[in-house]
Amino acid sequence: EILKQGQYDPLPLSKQVMIIYAGTHGFLDDLHLDWIKGFEAGFYAHMSKNYPHIEHEIDSKKDISEGLSKELDKAIADFKKIFVEPLTKDATIT
Repeated sequence: EILKQGQYDPLPLSKQVMIIYAGTHGFLDDLHLDWIKGFEAGFYAHMSKNYPHIEHEIDSKKDISEGLSKELDKAIADFKKIFVEPLTKDATIT
């Protein structure tokens, strides 16, 4: 799911790198497949608003340093907590 892009709407490199990083580092493993597109949209907005320097560093250096990796791990985990909480709360009600 994370590799799908709109035919005439390609993602910037930094966004592609961040979502592939999230996927290959296990952050998406426990999400329902039908949550992925929503996660992606919210994640990109969250990163642009709260961590624009991460996108900028990926775009400019074309590399993820050890320090950036740790910061990206924290940013993804923080957003995942925000994203999943209302979904799992709704699931336990039914």
